[in-house]
Amino acid sequence: MDIKNPFSKIREVKSENKLITTTALFTENNPHGYFSIKELTSYVTGISEYQQKKLCLFFEYLGSGYPISNLPIPMEDTYGNTILWVKFNLPQGKQSFRMHHSDWIEKLVKDYTAGKLRNFRFSVEEMAEELKKEVK
Repeated sequence: MDIKNPFSKIREVKSENKLITTTALFTENNPHGYFSIKELTSYVTGISEYQQKKLCLFFEYLGSGYPISNLPIPMEDTYGNTILWVKFNLPQGKQSFRMHHSDWIEKLVKDYTAGKLRNFRFSVEEMAEELKKEVK
């Protein structure tokens, strides 16, 4: 079974601190992780290709250490979907993400905003390897 992997097309984010790796985000590797392989796979396959690209950028920005300028408060859009707005402060301006809400995204953003993921390093390769495990 060949699952389209949206993380295969973005560059790896380099960081000096490698204490929290991409694999540590998965509950299979870390009891304090944010999502299981199945949860992330289900989330990715349930959103559009455009939203998948935004999710990739979201992880890339987390790995780059860009600050988030808003509180992650779930809200309902005009269609009745629960969403979460995440706004990053980038050197060239703000980047906003309208994300479909999930408990793990909300917790990840809250922990990141609170400074609990300061030493996070995002790796495309690690994310892709973890997602391959769901296929087996």
